[in-house]
Amino acid sequence: TLRHARVLQLCPGVTSICKMLHAEQLVRWRCNQHMLAALTLPRKDKESEAEWVKRVEKDAGEHARDAAQSGIAIHASIEKSLRGEPYDSDHSEHVDAVQLVLDTHCGTDAKWLPEQGVTHEWGYGTMADCFSEFVGWLVDFKSADFGQEDMKTKTFENHWMQLAATRNCLAPELRCAIVYV
Repeated sequence: TLRHARVLQLCPGVTSICKMLHAEQLVRWRCNQHMLAALTLPRKDKESEAEWVKRVEKDAGEHARDAAQSGIAIHASIEKSLRGEPYDSDHSEHVDAVQLVLDTHCGTDAKWLPEQGVTHEWGYGTMADCFSEFVGWLVDFKSADFGQEDMKTKTFENHWMQLAATRNCLAPELRCAIVYV
């Protein structure tokens, strides 16, 4: 698995490689989280600027961690659903919406293979969120806290890079999609 490959340092993952690049949209998102935290956390009486900044940073970090954990949990429910396994019923709306998108755009007989670890001869590895050789689709799921109108401006460049690298491992002819949940 990729987990073992990381522990044994056998090959870097696409995400690790992409993290080496500057991600302006992610930097902007983090700055916005800090600004929002600063707006909601007024300075306390006799609190130094350094103490207040530390509180703001902690609050912004907690929001980012909460968002990440929520995304991981939703992703796990989608994966379980695609495997035909029980999943957290709190995520039924997310799972149903994803299934509708997959059925509508890729067909109802896709025979999806979720969370497949793959490697490339160039020495990198990655996880395919969901793919079907049967219908020729590779789909990546991204958790998002924005509406469809913001999708163009919120798609990070590394999302496309990850998808292309995964397709390169599987089959270059696969059609690709990112489904925002």
